[in-house]
Amino acid sequence: MATSIPASGHAAPHGDSVDHDLKLRRGMLFYVLTDVIFVIFLLTTYVWLRAFHGDGWFPQGTKLPDQQTVYILTGLCVLSGIFYFIGFMGIRNGSQATLTICMAVATVLAIAALSGQIRFMGHLPFTTGDGSYASTYIMLSGYHIYHMLLGTFLGIGVTNRALRGRYSSDRTSGLSAIGYYWYWMALTPVLVTLMMLVLPPNS
Repeated sequence: MATSIPASGHAAPHGDSVDHDLKLRRGMLFYVLTDVIFVIFLLTTYVWLRAFHGDGWFPQGTKLPDQQTVYILTGLCVLSGIFYFIGFMGIRNGSQATLTICMAVATVLAIAALSGQIRFMGHLPFTTGDGSYASTYIMLSGYHIYHMLLGTFLGIGVTNRALRGRYSSDRTSGLSAIGYYWYWMALTPVLVTLMMLVLPPNS
């Protein structure tokens, strides 16, 4: 049976490494599922408020967020998720270059989306005092900033490890685990944008 020698100098069975990888993936998956449940609660709040305040939950004459900016920021997140997936599949096929390039691009896109989201939040045409819609929208947008802050930190770490050749075709558990979070980070703004289209605040 293959063994590895940890820092303590004692041989550890290969099975321990397999168990560690499984625990890592399960831990990240459970964290993402917890986050999914919380975002579902936020989206449900939007739907509930929308249903019971159809005539006046958004003050008359208040400007809405710039939808073009929303679509651009959402597109950056989606592209980031796509490049992450391409990089992951690249290393699965033994291509270090594909992983390194795609992870660098995915991280740059995430940083661009984060910067744009912070600027977007700073120029919203309303505050939490402008009604239920404004409060819910600001909560959703602000929580997504938290998503991207954590994603940026993870992306920089993964890119650094990719540059150092720490991943291989049979050593991808860390990428798989972080991928759960990365894809969810890319999907969240899509869900919010679709919900705003289906249940617009001003109709």
